[in-house]
Amino acid sequence: MTNNTNAKGRFVSFCSKHCPFLLDSTMPVWLTILLSIVAGFTASVGTYFLAPEINAKYQENQTKETHIAESTKSLNDEIIILSQKIRKLIEVLEDDKRSSKEIVKVKGDCLDSITKMQWQIVELSVLITRKEGVDYIKNLSSSIEELREEIIFSKGPSDEEKIIQKMKKIEQNVKGVLNQLYILAKLRD
Repeated sequence: MTNNTNAKGRFVSFCSKHCPFLLDSTMPVWLTILLSIVAGFTASVGTYFLAPEINAKYQENQTKETHIAESTKSLNDEIIILSQKIRKLIEVLEDDKRSSKEIVKVKGDCLDSITKMQWQIVELSVLITRKEGVDYIKNLSSSIEELREEIIFSKGPSDEEKIIQKMKKIEQNVKGVLNQLYILAKLRD
């Protein structure tokens, strides 16, 4: 404390000898103008160097948020489309009167949708890097692969329950992935 007090006393002593106007209750006009010029110059330099950096960071965040929002929407849309196609497949498998050609077409539609989701998983695996998120991505990928195999080898109504169970597993994993996207977008903690 005494060192600090001595330093303060020396500073006041120095100012009273060499710059008495700093201790007065009024400031000279020339000093006011000089300080205004220095403050303006400092603000200009700060703006010149800091504004582009702040703007670049803002643009980066904006691009990231847009990409995450698009990925989230795309994943939601694809899971809805896949669910609809799976429902159609189950209807076709239950109906003994359906031709094998129609069954093959509906299976193909389901497999096309699965392929789209698999590519989307590749994209999401680049975005989501947290360990928990990576685990959800891996689980989603394996559950989609299980569904794909189930669809390929499905023959009739006896396979319906297996397909439904695989789809439920996918839906649970999609929820986990969406949650990770929301965390990434800072919409959740």
